[in-house]
Amino acid sequence: MTRPLIDVAAATRGLITAFDIDSAVGVQLDILGLWIGRSRVVSQPISGVYFSWDTDGLGYDQGVWQGPYDPDSGYMYLSDETYRVILKAKIAINNWDGRNDSLPAILDAATAGSGLRMQIVDKPGHDDIGLGLS
Repeated sequence: MTRPLIDVAAATRGLITAFDIDSAVGVQLDILGLWIGRSRVVSQPISGVYFSWDTDGLGYDQGVWQGPYDPDSGYMYLSDETYRVILKAKIAINNWDGRNDSLPAILDAATAGSGLRMQIVDKPGHDDIGLGLS
């Protein structure tokens, strides 16, 4: 008689584990990204294809001429590991108090154990900052 309740409790525990940011993979991580507000798909400049005078392998008769409707950028899907770090950084930034001196500790905590580093680019005269991942 209590078997259905036990099954519901087990299913709920499974959902909690599946959507934990440290253990989620694939589609579960994509759903977390929707909740957090950061997509797995990122824009990336296209390089090494179009004609250029100063780039080896892209000179005359080597590179493709970029037409008026050819794109400057393409889309890239982040791996689970990289996407997880980006999501943790987004969560940390969403909880940030806005002070420059507290941001490095927040980003270090978000990237801990990943081997990745976040760089802060403060733009003087602007009300925003840029973040780089290396």
